[in-house]
Amino acid sequence: MKILRFVLVAGGILLFVYGAMLLLLPQYRSLDQADSNQTIGIFGIGILAILAGAFMKRRR
Repeated sequence: MKILRFVLVAGGILLFVYGAMLLLLPQYRSLDQADSNQTIGIFGIGILAILAGAFMKRRR
């Protein structure tokens, strides 16, 4: 479960940073990635992954 927790948290952080990069740095946006709903979705998935990893319980 440690590996799954690490993957969820690391993946969530990467998605969150990628969404921030798309939102704040327009030179990284292409024409088909300019949709703000997609960026909000990336933020949401990133936050959900971080929360899922943070609240995972250890199994014995």
